[in-house]
Amino acid sequence: ALVEELDPGGERLLALPCDVQEAEQVKAAFAAVANKWTRLDALVHNAGAGYWGPIGECSEEAWDRSFGTNVKGAFLCSQAALPLMAPQARGRIVMISSMAQRAEGALEAPFAASKRGLQGFAKTMGLELREKGIGVTVIAPGALNTAGFASASEKSQPWYGISAVELARVVMEVLERSPNVWVHELQLTHLGGESHGPDGRDIRDALREHEERLLIRAQGPAEAGESRWIDPAVIEQHNLRAPCFEV
Repeated sequence: ALVEELDPGGERLLALPCDVQEAEQVKAAFAAVANKWTRLDALVHNAGAGYWGPIGECSEEAWDRSFGTNVKGAFLCSQAALPLMAPQARGRIVMISSMAQRAEGALEAPFAASKRGLQGFAKTMGLELREKGIGVTVIAPGALNTAGFASASEKSQPWYGISAVELARVVMEVLERSPNVWVHELQLTHLGGESHGPDGRDIRDALREHEERLLIRAQGPAEAGESRWIDPAVIEQHNLRAPCFEV
């Protein structure tokens, strides 16, 4: 319905359901693209999955889904895209990684490991494809202000971070650069300014709504490996716009 609304004539947009972990589905999707436009200028691998919790409780299925979506999916999509980019000797491949790949947080081992793998895949593939005029860029954002991240764990409410629109703008800046300029890697964090949660509310409204819960967390002793929210009054006093934790 959205595609029909944005592109009534069906000339500019093509929506295709696809599980990027399945090779045959990926091949079929790119075949449909080739059939419609005959060429491909850019690929943005934005599919992502992860598990957040104790590693002892992580199922094999959750582990495989993290690597299947984040790493294998990137491999399959890139492999399918290359034959469409090669003829014009130009192209852009953008991989959406995560700052989690720096492995600085607990309870996200499968997600962090898979994103680290994606970083390595993107960087080495970039060295290979530069000779073919195809630039590979990996973008590693910090916390994203999306419904998926907000529901990842209880402590994610209220949620701060880079909005989907802000991330999309950075991707477009990469894609619109001169074809002779190769952007290797970008790391993004939320600096400040207006930010809205997954439900459209301003983050300060969300902060006030959850103030009581946050105060209870801040007053209680922090368990090993757990972060505690700082008193919201401190956040308000100093006009802070980023998530504040004390360990």
